[in-house]
Amino acid sequence: MKQFIDKLGKYQILPFIFILSLVVSFGACSDDNEEYFENTPLSILEDRREALVYLLEESIFGTAPGTYPESAKEILNKAIEELDAVIERVKGGQEIDSTTLETTVAKVNQAIDAFKETRLYNLSETALEYIRLLQEKAMELEEILNDESKFGNYKGQYPHDSKKILEDAIETLNDMAERILSGSIINITQELFDDAMLIADEAMQKFEATRLQEDNISWDLFVNGNNGGYIDFGYSPDYYVFGEEGDQSFTIEFWVKITNYYNVPGEDNSMMLCAYAEADGNRSGWQMYSRNNGGNQVVRLGMSRIDMNDGGSGLWEADFNYDGTHEWMHYAIRANDKGLDGERDKRAKLYRNGSYTGARLGIGEEHHAYNSRYCETYQVPMTAFRKTRVDGSYTEGLEGYIRNIRIWKTDKGEEYIRNSYLGSEEINPEDENLVCGWDLRVKEKPTETELKDIKGIYTATLKGDFEWHEAID
Repeated sequence: MKQFIDKLGKYQILPFIFILSLVVSFGACSDDNEEYFENTPLSILEDRREALVYLLEESIFGTAPGTYPESAKEILNKAIEELDAVIERVKGGQEIDSTTLETTVAKVNQAIDAFKETRLYNLSETALEYIRLLQEKAMELEEILNDESKFGNYKGQYPHDSKKILEDAIETLNDMAERILSGSIINITQELFDDAMLIADEAMQKFEATRLQEDNISWDLFVNGNNGGYIDFGYSPDYYVFGEEGDQSFTIEFWVKITNYYNVPGEDNSMMLCAYAEADGNRSGWQMYSRNNGGNQVVRLGMSRIDMNDGGSGLWEADFNYDGTHEWMHYAIRANDKGLDGERDKRAKLYRNGSYTGARLGIGEEHHAYNSRYCETYQVPMTAFRKTRVDGSYTEGLEGYIRNIRIWKTDKGEEYIRNSYLGSEEINPEDENLVCGWDLRVKEKPTETELKDIKGIYTATLKGDFEWHEAID
């Protein structure tokens, strides 16, 4: 039943202001851009019909608690019949003004509400009291959760991560209340109720224990690649070359929080981290970026390949759909010319937040391998938040944050990637397989623009538009 209630979340009542804005937008658009508007009066009406049909087909009818009486079907059938008449007129070319559209949608929403009110509960006074107390406790926790002034990095506040403690407790309380209402808990006992309330009390104790006793401020690096900002790591063959040609393996990982994609018209890529060179038909290296791919935002690995037989070079690409912004994401690449996880044709895999995304490079030809052959010729620096061309110009910017960059000259394996995402891996700067690494989350706000890596070997130079922002998550 909980899944059913969650499913209905997509059928929220559409505010009239929102509907009106859609109607105005639709009516005002030109032939050139009309295709970009998906919400029309007809699509709004059809969405409401879908909601009615879903309720009719997926609701459970009967006499048991949590079900709907057979007579309630008439409410939905009548609403569908009336709505169909309006839809047919619109399909026939009849225009519908905003007032009529608002009235029609409101009637559908009223029918949905009326249907939901017929749900059978048949609960005892004791069960109803348990439900009230559970919901009341959940609301108390929600008030704390929604008070943003309680969360931060200063003494007396709670870390943002502590919200998860309250969220889990609220879910437990609401789930218990819903299961009583739906009848999945037939005999609610004092013991079951007490257990749920105890979980909430323990969560509050755990939450309270996270209150900061002193300021705990750290700083994240923000770079505006849309305004000329970027990180220049300089050139080193170590960023490109990870062994003998035809027998290279490597792991690259970092955390990134995107705030805006590249905003130059006609250029669809937004570069996260790049050690890639291309000129005269020759390619070397790798690049990790986000791309607008036919209207879908994807995260993509571009990895140069070479034909060991004739020396010709090309580009392998693998990606997965993801268009989120304003949240930290952990991305990782595993690559091996000899194949990954016992499968010869799997040369590289992409990971998000510690898990394999299903995106991989699967090339069966034995004579194809990762290509670093031309890196010494072009000596293009590794960069973040932009891609540098061989001629020194740049393109494909990105706006956001990056931290915990790690490049390894070996395949670190899935277990390492999972543990790294969870924060349970300690990095030894002396590890001979660690090429380089920059944390870029610091306790003291830097004043310099040149930052040594954790091995003390390589230097990252901050250029253009960048700032250090107080970390909030």
